[in-house]
Amino acid sequence: MPEDSSTTGFKPPPDDADRTRDFLSRHGGPGSSPPRSGQSNGGLQGWSETEAADGWILRCDWSRFATVEEVKYSEIRSSNPS
Repeated sequence: MPEDSSTTGFKPPPDDADRTRDFLSRHGGPGSSPPRSGQSNGGLQGWSETEAADGWILRCDWSRFATVEEVKYSEIRSSNPS
């Protein structure tokens, strides 16, 4: 789940919670690691990762340029599954 606007000024898309819930339900629930996130370029780019129990990771990359925001979700097999 991307960082929220209180931290970065970035507002997650309306379906972000649904995407995360769907991902976790398909991959056995949450993993043992807490969600991770980061940002760069003064809050103009960022990422977040949510780990599932089977080792898969839902990654969200986001960026903002002027009034245009772009969000990309990817499902990635962890190199170190739990």
